[in-house]
Amino acid sequence: MKKFICDPVDPDLILKDLAMEHPSNEMRAMANLTIGMGIDEAYYSVQELREAISLLDQNQFLGKAPLSEILSADCRDYQRAIFFCLAGRGLSKMLKLLTEFEQALETRGRVDRSLGVQGIEARALRDPYISEFAFGPVCDPGFKIAD
Repeated sequence: MKKFICDPVDPDLILKDLAMEHPSNEMRAMANLTIGMGIDEAYYSVQELREAISLLDQNQFLGKAPLSEILSADCRDYQRAIFFCLAGRGLSKMLKLLTEFEQALETRGRVDRSLGVQGIEARALRDPYISEFAFGPVCDPGFKIAD
């Protein structure tokens, strides 16, 4: 590995910047929830959630099943937390914020990959979860969608 001025580089730097500087409360909350998450895990989780909400926006009948599957699964605490950061904002605002956040996570991944190609060491991420199982209630798959 090459020696770098700030060796090792923090892969969460982009998220920490979003968490402190972004004007949107929702983006700051999502960034704080994601600090420490695996780079691929965070990106693909947000991408899956955005796709489910996008499908719900296009067709409520077809979109309800994927979203309720995400919200009702025991192992998807991160996606539920991201969803609840945006709940009540309306589908179009949720999609806009999730798309913007997904782009930030993609940038985080590209920077990490670029540093790896250059041989620059990245700081190890600390797992933000303390348990393998959900502590609280999970969503009921028969939830109602408000108009």
